[in-house]
Amino acid sequence: MKLVEDYLGVRLFDRLHRGLRPTARVLALQLELDRAFATISGALHETARDEQPPLAVGVVGTFALGWLLPRLPRFEASFPSARVQLFTHNNRKVDLLRDRLDVAIRFGDGGWPGCRSRHLLDSWLTPLCTPRVAAVMDSPRDLRRTTLLSTYHRDDWPRWLSASGIEVDGRRGPVFDSSVAMIQAALGDFGVGLADPRMFARQIAEGALMQPFGTSIPAVGEYWLTWREQVQSPPAAAFCDWIVAEAASTSG
Repeated sequence: MKLVEDYLGVRLFDRLHRGLRPTARVLALQLELDRAFATISGALHETARDEQPPLAVGVVGTFALGWLLPRLPRFEASFPSARVQLFTHNNRKVDLLRDRLDVAIRFGDGGWPGCRSRHLLDSWLTPLCTPRVAAVMDSPRDLRRTTLLSTYHRDDWPRWLSASGIEVDGRRGPVFDSSVAMIQAALGDFGVGLADPRMFARQIAEGALMQPFGTSIPAVGEYWLTWREQVQSPPAAAFCDWIVAEAASTSG
C-alpha cells in the first residue's frame, strides 16, 4: 500500500492501532471511480446490444401488411432492445433453420414438421371491391357478369358461391399469387376479390374498398406462429408472448 501512496504522492489510509481508515481523498476517489465504471459498463452494454443480431421474423405478406406492421411499433416500444427484421414469404415452403428465421407466421393448419406452432387468428373470406364496382351489383347473382379475382386457393370462390346459393363458375377470372396482389387488382376496378377484410381494414376504413355482401366463409387455413424446437432467445420469446397476446386481444 505504501508503494501506491509513494507513487501517487498522497496518503490513502490513516494508520490506526487496529487497522487502516480510508482518508477523505480515498472516499472521493472511490466515488469518481464508481461513476467511471458505471459509464464504462453502460457503454459496453450499448455496444453489446448494437451487436446483437436482429430478430428475424418470417411472415406471410398479407398478414405483414394488413395486421403486423400497424401493430409492430407497440412491440418495439415495449422491447426497444429487440430489433425486428421482417421477411415476407407468401406462404412458400419455409424452413426456419435454412432461412435463418427465429420465428415465422404462416398460413395453414399448424402441422409443420420440425417446429412448434401456436394458433394466432382464424381467417374468414368475403367479397371485397371498390364502391364503383359495387354500385353495379344489387345481389350476389350479379357476380355472373363481374370478374372474379382469385388467389391460388382456387376453391375459395366456388365455396363462397355455394354458401350464397349462387350457381356461377367460380374458377373463371385471373389468379394471383397473393391476396395483396389480388386486392391491388380489385382497387383498380378490375373485379371482385375474396379475402379476409381484417387484412385490408385500412383500405375499407378509407372507403377505397367495401364489402358488398354479408356472407363470409372460413378460409382453408388459419394464421399460426411457428418457431424452432430449440430454446428461444430472449427477444424471440418476448416477441412470441407479445404477438400471442396481441392476437388474442384483437381476434373476433
